[in-house]
Amino acid sequence: MYGSSFAESMGYPTSRLSNEYWFPAYNNLDLDSQLRVTNASTTDSAVVKVYIGDLVTPVDTFTLLPGGATRTAYAVNSGPVLVKSEGVNPGDPAPPVVAALRYIYVVNGIPSFTETMGLPVEQMDTEYLFPAYNNVDMNTQLRMGTR
Repeated sequence: MYGSSFAESMGYPTSRLSNEYWFPAYNNLDLDSQLRVTNASTTDSAVVKVYIGDLVTPVDTFTLLPGGATRTAYAVNSGPVLVKSEGVNPGDPAPPVVAALRYIYVVNGIPSFTETMGLPVEQMDTEYLFPAYNNVDMNTQLRMGTR
C-alpha cells in the first residue's frame, strides 16, 4: 500500500507529556498529510486548538474525550504549527496530549510514508543539533519555524 518506504517514530515518556506541541511546518498541498492527536488523559476531556502559520487564530478546534484520538487534514502549506490542549471549562487543567504529523508522498508513482512527533513546548530551545544533512544524494530541506 505504501510502496517500499519505512518510517519509525520514538514514543514519549508519559512523565514528559505536554499540552502544547510544535512542528516547523505542515504541507497538505504537495503531500498527503495528516495531523494526529491523542488525549493522553484517562479522566479529563481536552479542547484542542490547532494553529498553522497564523498563531493568533486557530484553523481548527475540537474536543477529545479521555483516551480519544483524531486524524485531521488541512488544505495548507505553511508553518509553524501549534497544537495546544485546554480544559473544557475555564480554570480546568489542560490535559496532556500527544501530537504527530503523518506524511505520504509519491515519487515515480511509488508512495512513501513518514511520521514525526511534535516537540513539547517544554523542550523548545534556541539551538538544535542534527546528526547529518545530505542534499547531494537526496532532496533535503531544513524547515524552521518561530513562535
